[in-house]
Amino acid sequence: MPVRGDDLSGMKRLKRCRERHDVKGLCRLLRHRDVRVRRGAAKNLGELGEPDGVCCLQRALERDTDDYVRHWSIDALANISTPEAVDVLAGVMFGPQPQAARIAENALAGMNSPSAQHVMIVKSVLQKNDWAALEALSREQATSLAIVISSLQYRAWPSAKQQRILGAAIRLGVTPPPEYRKELADMGYFISGLHTVDDALRRLNHSKPDVRCAAAERLGGSGYGWLRYLLYRRFRKELARGTDLRFAAALVSSIEKLGSQRAIEDCKELLNTRSGREAADAAAILAQVGSLNAVEILFGFVVNPPPPPAYQNPDHVFNLLVQHSPNTIDILRPHLGDESVEVRRVVANLIGASNHPDRVFLLGVLGKDPDRAIQHNALRALARDNSPEAANRLDEIGGEVADCELLLDSLASMTTPDAITYLKDRDPGATLLFGAVILGHEQPVQGASARLLMNAYILEKKRWEWHPVGPEAISDSAGNFALALRNPPDDARLCLKIVLPAVSAGKDATAYTTEVNLRPGEVHHITAQVDTVVNYLSVRERS
Repeated sequence: MPVRGDDLSGMKRLKRCRERHDVKGLCRLLRHRDVRVRRGAAKNLGELGEPDGVCCLQRALERDTDDYVRHWSIDALANISTPEAVDVLAGVMFGPQPQAARIAENALAGMNSPSAQHVMIVKSVLQKNDWAALEALSREQATSLAIVISSLQYRAWPSAKQQRILGAAIRLGVTPPPEYRKELADMGYFISGLHTVDDALRRLNHSKPDVRCAAAERLGGSGYGWLRYLLYRRFRKELARGTDLRFAAALVSSIEKLGSQRAIEDCKELLNTRSGREAADAAAILAQVGSLNAVEILFGFVVNPPPPPAYQNPDHVFNLLVQHSPNTIDILRPHLGDESVEVRRVVANLIGASNHPDRVFLLGVLGKDPDRAIQHNALRALARDNSPEAANRLDEIGGEVADCELLLDSLASMTTPDAITYLKDRDPGATLLFGAVILGHEQPVQGASARLLMNAYILEKKRWEWHPVGPEAISDSAGNFALALRNPPDDARLCLKIVLPAVSAGKDATAYTTEVNLRPGEVHHITAQVDTVVNYLSVRERS
């Protein structure tokens, strides 16, 4: 069959572009009418491996109908291996052409590039419908998810799966295509530049509480002051119903962000003048709002409860403040130095019950408070923390604590080795016990309870009984525990009680006891060996 002149010219141009490494020329030949030229252009672009060829290879994959051109284009992109090339391959893998999708998947699986590995992780997660792994995806997988939600394959998936993927993509900072605007709003996602105020206003009546709350938050962040009246009117309706306090709190927060304290003042009035459900709802709404004004209102209620009949239960409001820590502690932190003893007392109690990251430090500040009751509560809270950080804080403030006995008792009530060491430094007469719980001859027991008991005469019962003295220690992974005892009587009979956890005992948790001879004021190192066969506990001192 004779070769046409223009076809021959195309083959010559292909050879010349390959010899000259002319990427632009090869890209032009990818649009040549001779399929042999297009195939050769795709193959040569892959051999050159130049990133400038990615765009024209993408165009060939989208428009060319020849299977070999598409195959060579995929191989070329895999050889180029830039993040842009990987994105094109990902689009093909999630595209509508099954054969090209399989080839692209194989190409991505064989690449060593990090971006290709991220794509394959996303592919595996979606293939398995592994929702936990989907939630755990990192920022590196965001581009892959953006490609997925723009693909035709995504549109064929069930709506529940689509919503999970959309939610994960948004959390990773992906801006979805505009066609998902309504679906996103119905999920409670309002994207700046994609959704309008009208979108959010309509979702205030959505059937799902999460969507209503998200809509209220979106309106609060809009900056449009004219929305305050609409949101306030809706807040009053929700307050009267008393069925969706989270939505009511979102409305109050949005009204406040738009520059009005009217809704918060309404809650304050209910809290201080009403009783029953109305007051409880107002307190819960203020706690969920969590702004400076809202928290100060709740705090003031705890410090100075109103008189009856409005007086209800400050403990309930106190618990609400604790539940919304650490935010409440950050707001109330300036009150650490308040002139009012009662104010400082409440702050100390809140910090002691909270999970604030600076809790140990703040309790140390209160441990130096001139008021003995506040100091006592702070030191006891540090002791209950029973961590090396708390022990170190107690040691740091030891020289500034007015009541030395209170400090020593706090250290003695802890079981972390650091605290017991600090105790010995400050109270040489303290008796220390460092032990290890083992099963048989060498198996350490984690989670065993260790406690000292002392024999005392009970006058009412007219008999001698064993009762606990000091704290209860829990053994660590090596079976180690530590206990301290301050000022035991010289003639005291002491007993060590070990309770094995059920998993170690091979049955229900089991207690073992044996008398121990602890010399007052000395440091003892012991091994507590448990024999579960004969139900026997033996104790021996270590050198």
